[in-house]
Amino acid sequence: MSERGPARRSTAVGAAPGAAGGRRRSGIRPPAPLALLTAAVLAALVLAACNGGGDSPATSSTAAPSTASTTRPSTSTTGGGTTGSSTGTTAPAGSPDTDVACDAPGSTRDQESADRPAPPVWLLTDVRTSRCDGKDRIVFEFRPVAGAPDATPPYEVEYEDPPFRDSGAGRETVVLGNRFLEVELHPAAIADLDQESAPLTYSGPRSIEPDGLDFVRQVALFDAFEGYVKWAVGLDESRPFRVQAATDPPRVVVDIG
Repeated sequence: MSERGPARRSTAVGAAPGAAGGRRRSGIRPPAPLALLTAAVLAALVLAACNGGGDSPATSSTAAPSTASTTRPSTSTTGGGTTGSSTGTTAPAGSPDTDVACDAPGSTRDQESADRPAPPVWLLTDVRTSRCDGKDRIVFEFRPVAGAPDATPPYEVEYEDPPFRDSGAGRETVVLGNRFLEVELHPAAIADLDQESAPLTYSGPRSIEPDGLDFVRQVALFDAFEGYVKWAVGLDESRPFRVQAATDPPRVVVDIG
Protein backbone atom coordinates (compact mmCIF):
# COMPACT_ATOMS: atom_id res chain seq x y z
CA MET A 1 0.00 0.00 0.00
CA SER A 2 2.86 2.41 0.85
CA GLU A 3 4.44 1.91 -2.67
CA ARG A 4 1.23 2.36 -4.78
CA GLY A 5 -0.13 5.49 -3.12
CA PRO A 6 2.45 7.93 -4.55
CA ALA A 7 2.08 6.41 -8.04
CA ARG A 8 -1.67 7.21 -8.10
CA ARG A 9 -1.10 10.81 -6.99
CA SER A 10 1.56 11.49 -9.64
CA THR A 11 -0.65 10.06 -12.44
CA ALA A 12 -3.49 12.41 -11.45
CA VAL A 13 -1.36 15.51 -12.09
CA GLY A 14 0.37 14.23 -15.23
CA ALA A 15 3.72 12.76 -13.97
CA ALA A 16 5.05 9.38 -15.21
CA PRO A 17 4.22 6.39 -12.94
CA GLY A 18 7.14 5.04 -10.88
CA ALA A 19 9.25 8.24 -11.07
CA ALA A 20 11.36 9.39 -8.15
CA GLY A 21 9.91 11.77 -5.60
CA GLY A 22 12.13 14.71 -6.66
CA ARG A 23 11.25 14.28 -10.30
CA ARG A 24 7.60 14.16 -9.42
CA ARG A 25 7.81 17.63 -7.85
CA SER A 26 9.77 19.00 -10.79
CA GLY A 27 7.17 17.52 -13.21
CA ILE A 28 4.40 19.59 -11.59
CA ARG A 29 6.00 22.98 -12.38
CA PRO A 30 6.32 23.04 -16.22
CA PRO A 31 2.60 23.48 -16.90
CA ALA A 32 2.58 26.68 -14.84
CA PRO A 33 4.42 28.89 -17.43
CA LEU A 34 2.21 27.46 -20.18
CA ALA A 35 -0.94 28.32 -18.21
CA LEU A 36 0.33 31.83 -17.60
CA LEU A 37 1.16 32.27 -21.27
CA THR A 38 -2.29 31.00 -22.29
CA ALA A 39 -4.00 33.33 -19.84
CA ALA A 40 -1.98 36.27 -21.15
CA VAL A 41 -2.91 35.48 -24.75
CA LEU A 42 -6.59 35.15 -23.82
CA ALA A 43 -6.49 38.44 -21.93
CA ALA A 44 -4.93 40.16 -24.94
CA LEU A 45 -7.60 38.78 -27.25
CA VAL A 46 -10.41 39.88 -24.91
CA LEU A 47 -8.89 43.36 -24.63
CA ALA A 48 -8.58 43.65 -28.41
CA ALA A 49 -12.18 42.54 -28.88
CA CYS A 50 -13.40 45.07 -26.34
CA ASN A 51 -11.45 47.90 -27.97
CA GLY A 52 -12.69 46.95 -31.45
CA GLY A 53 -16.33 46.66 -30.36
CA GLY A 54 -16.21 49.92 -28.44
CA ASP A 55 -15.63 51.99 -31.58
CA SER A 56 -18.61 50.64 -33.51
CA PRO A 57 -21.49 52.00 -31.40
CA ALA A 58 -19.88 55.42 -31.35
CA THR A 59 -19.96 55.66 -35.14
CA SER A 60 -23.11 53.73 -36.04
CA SER A 61 -25.69 54.17 -33.31
CA THR A 62 -26.60 57.76 -34.20
CA ALA A 63 -29.16 57.93 -36.99
CA ALA A 64 -29.78 61.07 -39.03
CA PRO A 65 -33.25 62.53 -38.48
CA SER A 66 -35.69 61.90 -41.31
CA THR A 67 -36.76 64.87 -43.41
CA ALA A 68 -38.86 62.94 -45.92
CA SER A 69 -42.25 63.23 -44.25
CA THR A 70 -44.97 64.42 -46.63
CA THR A 71 -48.01 63.99 -44.40
CA ARG A 72 -50.10 66.78 -43.01
CA PRO A 73 -52.07 66.49 -39.77
CA SER A 74 -55.82 66.33 -40.06
CA THR A 75 -57.70 69.35 -38.77
CA SER A 76 -60.95 67.46 -38.48
CA THR A 77 -62.88 68.51 -35.41
CA THR A 78 -66.40 67.54 -36.39
CA GLY A 79 -68.26 64.35 -35.73
CA GLY A 80 -66.24 61.66 -33.95
CA GLY A 81 -63.91 60.81 -36.79
CA THR A 82 -60.44 59.56 -36.01
CA THR A 83 -57.90 62.36 -36.04
CA GLY A 84 -54.80 61.37 -37.93
CA SER A 85 -52.70 62.25 -40.93
CA SER A 86 -53.51 62.09 -44.58
CA THR A 87 -51.33 62.04 -47.64
CA GLY A 88 -52.79 63.04 -50.97
CA THR A 89 -51.97 64.25 -54.41
CA THR A 90 -51.87 68.01 -54.80
CA ALA A 91 -53.69 69.06 -57.96
CA PRO A 92 -53.65 72.55 -59.45
CA ALA A 93 -56.93 74.25 -60.18
CA GLY A 94 -57.86 73.39 -63.76
CA SER A 95 -60.53 74.24 -66.28
CA PRO A 96 -63.59 75.88 -64.73
CA ASP A 97 -65.96 74.07 -67.17
CA THR A 98 -67.24 77.43 -68.30
CA ASP A 99 -70.29 75.95 -70.05
CA VAL A 100 -71.80 75.42 -66.58
CA ALA A 101 -72.86 78.65 -64.85
CA CYS A 102 -71.58 79.30 -61.34
CA ASP A 103 -73.22 82.64 -60.50
CA ALA A 104 -76.34 81.26 -58.80
CA PRO A 105 -76.38 81.15 -54.99
CA GLY A 106 -76.15 77.87 -53.12
CA SER A 107 -77.46 76.55 -49.82
CA THR A 108 -76.42 74.15 -47.08
CA ARG A 109 -79.40 71.83 -47.60
CA ASP A 110 -79.12 68.33 -49.09
CA GLN A 111 -79.27 68.26 -52.89
CA GLU A 112 -79.94 65.32 -55.20
CA SER A 113 -80.81 64.61 -58.81
CA ALA A 114 -84.49 64.42 -59.75
CA ASP A 115 -84.30 60.84 -60.97
CA ARG A 116 -81.82 58.07 -61.74
CA PRO A 117 -82.21 57.16 -65.42
CA ALA A 118 -80.22 54.73 -67.59
CA PRO A 119 -77.51 53.54 -68.01
CA PRO A 120 -77.43 50.84 -65.34
CA VAL A 121 -74.02 52.05 -64.09
CA TRP A 122 -72.30 55.37 -64.78
CA LEU A 123 -68.52 55.06 -65.23
CA LEU A 124 -66.45 57.80 -63.61
CA THR A 125 -63.51 58.98 -65.74
CA ASP A 126 -62.16 62.18 -64.18
CA VAL A 127 -62.25 64.43 -61.12
CA ARG A 128 -60.94 67.99 -61.29
CA THR A 129 -61.05 71.23 -59.33
CA SER A 130 -61.04 74.92 -60.25
CA ARG A 131 -62.23 78.39 -59.24
CA CYS A 132 -65.32 79.92 -60.81
CA ASP A 133 -66.68 83.38 -59.96
CA GLY A 134 -65.44 83.33 -56.37
CA LYS A 135 -66.45 79.73 -55.74
CA ASP A 136 -64.50 76.48 -55.43
CA ARG A 137 -65.61 74.02 -58.11
CA ILE A 138 -65.33 70.22 -58.18
CA VAL A 139 -66.27 68.36 -61.37
CA PHE A 140 -66.96 64.63 -61.60
CA GLU A 141 -66.90 63.53 -65.24
CA PHE A 142 -68.36 60.29 -66.63
CA ARG A 143 -68.09 58.24 -69.80
CA PRO A 144 -70.67 59.35 -72.38
CA VAL A 145 -73.60 57.01 -72.92
CA ALA A 146 -74.13 55.75 -76.46
CA GLY A 147 -77.54 56.78 -77.77
CA ALA A 148 -78.34 58.98 -74.75
CA PRO A 149 -76.53 62.31 -75.20
CA ASP A 150 -78.83 64.16 -72.78
CA ALA A 151 -78.54 61.67 -69.94
CA THR A 152 -76.92 62.99 -66.78
CA PRO A 153 -75.33 61.15 -63.84
CA PRO A 154 -77.40 60.75 -60.66
CA TYR A 155 -76.06 62.28 -57.44
CA GLU A 156 -76.78 63.12 -53.82
CA VAL A 157 -74.70 65.71 -51.97
CA GLU A 158 -75.07 66.58 -48.29
CA TYR A 159 -73.13 67.53 -45.20
CA GLU A 160 -71.95 64.50 -43.23
CA ASP A 161 -69.77 63.91 -40.18
CA PRO A 162 -66.79 61.54 -40.13
CA PRO A 163 -65.76 58.78 -40.00
CA PHE A 164 -65.86 58.01 -43.73
CA ARG A 165 -65.61 54.25 -44.26
CA ASP A 166 -65.71 52.02 -47.32
CA SER A 167 -68.61 49.59 -47.52
CA GLY A 168 -66.43 46.53 -48.09
CA ALA A 169 -63.74 46.25 -45.43
CA GLY A 170 -64.87 49.19 -43.30
CA ARG A 171 -61.54 51.03 -43.68
CA GLU A 172 -61.66 54.66 -42.60
CA THR A 173 -60.38 57.51 -44.75
CA VAL A 174 -59.31 60.53 -42.72
CA VAL A 175 -60.03 63.78 -44.56
CA LEU A 176 -58.56 67.22 -43.95
CA GLY A 177 -61.10 69.86 -42.96
CA ASN A 178 -63.52 71.09 -40.32
CA ARG A 179 -66.80 70.41 -42.15
CA PHE A 180 -67.45 67.75 -44.78
CA LEU A 181 -69.62 67.26 -47.83
CA GLU A 182 -70.34 63.72 -48.98
CA VAL A 183 -70.85 63.29 -52.72
CA GLU A 184 -72.67 60.04 -53.47
CA LEU A 185 -72.83 58.88 -57.10
CA HIS A 186 -75.20 55.95 -57.70
CA PRO A 187 -75.39 53.80 -59.69
CA ALA A 188 -71.76 54.40 -60.58
CA ALA A 189 -68.38 52.68 -60.69
CA ILE A 190 -64.71 53.41 -61.31
CA ALA A 191 -64.15 50.25 -63.40
CA ASP A 192 -65.94 48.70 -66.36
CA LEU A 193 -67.20 45.46 -64.87
CA ASP A 194 -68.83 44.43 -68.14
CA GLN A 195 -65.38 43.63 -69.48
CA GLU A 196 -63.60 40.47 -68.37
CA SER A 197 -60.48 42.34 -67.20
CA ALA A 198 -62.60 45.03 -65.45
CA PRO A 199 -60.32 47.92 -66.52
CA LEU A 200 -60.39 51.08 -64.45
CA THR A 201 -62.24 53.96 -66.03
CA TYR A 202 -61.01 56.30 -63.30
CA SER A 203 -57.29 55.95 -62.69
CA GLY A 204 -56.68 59.34 -61.10
CA PRO A 205 -55.68 60.05 -57.49
CA ARG A 206 -57.89 58.78 -54.67
CA SER A 207 -56.97 61.83 -52.60
CA ILE A 208 -56.62 65.38 -53.95
CA GLU A 209 -55.37 68.38 -51.98
CA PRO A 210 -55.97 71.12 -54.55
CA ASP A 211 -53.92 74.26 -54.98
CA GLY A 212 -55.58 77.58 -55.63
CA LEU A 213 -58.89 76.94 -53.86
CA ASP A 214 -60.21 79.03 -50.99
CA PHE A 215 -62.51 76.64 -49.11
CA VAL A 216 -61.74 73.05 -50.14
CA ARG A 217 -58.96 71.36 -48.19
CA GLN A 218 -59.19 67.85 -49.62
CA VAL A 219 -61.29 65.70 -51.95
CA ALA A 220 -61.02 61.98 -51.13
CA LEU A 221 -62.54 58.85 -52.64
CA PHE A 222 -63.50 56.67 -49.68
CA ASP A 223 -65.94 54.15 -51.18
CA ALA A 224 -66.41 52.42 -54.53
CA PHE A 225 -68.48 49.32 -53.93
CA GLU A 226 -71.52 47.63 -55.46
CA GLY A 227 -72.71 50.51 -57.60
CA TYR A 228 -71.82 53.30 -55.19
CA VAL A 229 -68.98 55.80 -55.60
CA LYS A 230 -68.56 58.17 -52.66
CA TRP A 231 -66.23 61.13 -52.19
CA ALA A 232 -65.69 63.24 -49.07
CA VAL A 233 -64.95 66.94 -49.50
CA GLY A 234 -63.17 68.57 -46.57
CA LEU A 235 -63.92 72.28 -46.10
CA ASP A 236 -62.57 75.01 -43.85
CA GLU A 237 -66.09 75.54 -42.48
CA SER A 238 -69.73 75.01 -43.40
CA ARG A 239 -70.47 76.87 -46.63
CA PRO A 240 -73.37 77.01 -49.12
CA PHE A 241 -73.04 74.78 -52.17
CA ARG A 242 -74.86 74.16 -55.43
CA VAL A 243 -74.91 70.95 -57.51
CA GLN A 244 -75.65 70.79 -61.26
CA ALA A 245 -75.70 67.98 -63.78
CA ALA A 246 -74.22 68.75 -67.19
CA THR A 247 -73.87 66.99 -70.55
CA ASP A 248 -71.29 66.69 -73.33
CA PRO A 249 -69.52 65.16 -71.49
CA PRO A 250 -71.74 63.94 -68.62
CA ARG A 251 -70.73 65.69 -65.39
CA VAL A 252 -71.74 66.41 -61.83
CA VAL A 253 -70.56 69.91 -60.91
CA VAL A 254 -70.35 71.03 -57.28
CA ASP A 255 -69.80 74.75 -56.58
CA ILE A 256 -68.91 75.73 -53.01
CA GLY A 257 -68.96 79.22 -51.51
